[in-house]
Amino acid sequence: RYPHAGAASDVACRPPTRVLHRMGCRRCLALVALAGALVFLAFVKPVPQLAGAAIASALVGTALLAACLRWSLGSRGKRAISRARAQDAASNDLERPRLATCLVREGGDSAQVYKAVHHTGSHLCRFVRELLRIHAVELDALAWQDEVLPEDMDRVCAALRSLREVVALIRPSNPALRLEPLDDPLLGQCLMASDFDVARASELVKAYCTFRGQLGGAVAPPPETLRMGAILLPCEDRLGRPVLFMRGKYFDPSVPLDVFQRSFRAYMDAIAIHLWSRRPDATDTNQLEQYVCVIDTEGAGWANASLDVLKMMVKETNTFYPDRLQQVVVLGVTGTVRAMWRVAAPVVHPRTRKKVKLVGIADVRSTMQQLLSPNCLPSTYGGTAPPLLPPDQAVDLDARVGALAARIWRHHVEVAGASDH
Repeated sequence: RYPHAGAASDVACRPPTRVLHRMGCRRCLALVALAGALVFLAFVKPVPQLAGAAIASALVGTALLAACLRWSLGSRGKRAISRARAQDAASNDLERPRLATCLVREGGDSAQVYKAVHHTGSHLCRFVRELLRIHAVELDALAWQDEVLPEDMDRVCAALRSLREVVALIRPSNPALRLEPLDDPLLGQCLMASDFDVARASELVKAYCTFRGQLGGAVAPPPETLRMGAILLPCEDRLGRPVLFMRGKYFDPSVPLDVFQRSFRAYMDAIAIHLWSRRPDATDTNQLEQYVCVIDTEGAGWANASLDVLKMMVKETNTFYPDRLQQVVVLGVTGTVRAMWRVAAPVVHPRTRKKVKLVGIADVRSTMQQLLSPNCLPSTYGGTAPPLLPPDQAVDLDARVGALAARIWRHHVEVAGASDH
């Protein structure tokens, strides 16, 4: 199927091409050849001395016939798809985003059906406008009044179509990718990360597809993640963005770097699975399916800092999770934290530096109340949600990793040491 085509995707899987598509060329040819040989033996009845040569001749002949049949059907199918694509381009039904069913592996042998989003018409225009706004790091949608020029709209739409074609070529060659919705939010993230350079965005898409194919499914968090308690994924903010909460004082730089890497990938997968599970009812305020990172620096010092961990996270973000992070809110900023930021800033992308918001101690509560609704805001910051407990007091998975991550890992990913007791 072509995920960016409407009528074309229907034509592509009509019989008899659908049979060849599902069974595969080799098995189809083998079955046709075997059937031909049996028919030859049943009706021609060769003499025993020539039986071997007769069977070989039948196999070769029927294989050639099947190859010609497949070539003919394939040519007809391609012409039908081309005609259907033209019909799609001329169609006036452009007001609804096209949703194609996809599967995503969520650990073990289980799979869940989600929706792959491919925008068209006015939905595509709104999506492109969001792309341009967030690329400019204008996080207040109401305050952003810039007009999108027609040439910019055409340029971004053409780039998005090019990336859809890249995915359509890559997906069939990697069976693992058929289980993941490689769609407009992902392609939009790659376009923003590459400053709308199609060639660079294509490389990011290919790198991500290779990476996901190698993983073969969602990454489960290592046991050290559950014990450390430094990273939590408790809820969404008011804009529908998952909140990745980092508590600096619980970071232990002595933990091996590969453990931090697996933990980071596990949280990125939990965020993605959560956002996919909300489709097609996802809020318009987070069309690009990004997250916000809140870093609480209370009690943290140089003993909790690790430049190697920071470099790893920056590399992972730039290579495999481009532009999924929309904003970074650093709470309780002191002179020490500002010194840490001056050390870290040179290795961070300029657009990422623009996303960082430093919040002084006096403004922590008001900032958190603006970010989260009262029922999601921990009582520590003036909300009605349970407080974020220290690791030694966390007795269940929700308290160890956050309610949102706990729900994903409890139901979708088999996690070692993730029992609630």
